[in-house]
Amino acid sequence: MRLRHMVLLSMLLNGAAHAQVRHLAADPGKAIWPGIVVQEGPSGGRLSIARFTVAPGRSDPPSHMRHAEEWFLIESGHGTVWLDGQASSVGPGDVVRVAAPVVRRIAAAPDGAMVFEAITNPAFSLDDYVPDGQTPRD
Repeated sequence: MRLRHMVLLSMLLNGAAHAQVRHLAADPGKAIWPGIVVQEGPSGGRLSIARFTVAPGRSDPPSHMRHAEEWFLIESGHGTVWLDGQASSVGPGDVVRVAAPVVRRIAAAPDGAMVFEAITNPAFSLDDYVPDGQTPRD
């Protein structure tokens, strides 16, 4: 599913009164871990959408959500996702569902960056995020 389809889905699920468009191509994003940049898309009470770029060979540390469910849609590149310690290879077109409170981690392969969209339901909140012993950078 392309990002523009996810934006439309977000608008539909969050209601026309809350419709918004974010042009992520113009957003340089924010580094949240070494080698990981996030571009935040539209969000509402029910959903949030963010686009992550993971540099070659980089990964986020293990973490989980207390209550929210996450869906990762792999747009480009290849890598590995760990769900409660079980590794699975992922690539373009793959979809990963992460139920709370499953501990997850995602890494790009050493030979190229990986880009994926994360849809969080309900919308992402730092209060719901548990970084398993590490704190994200502001």
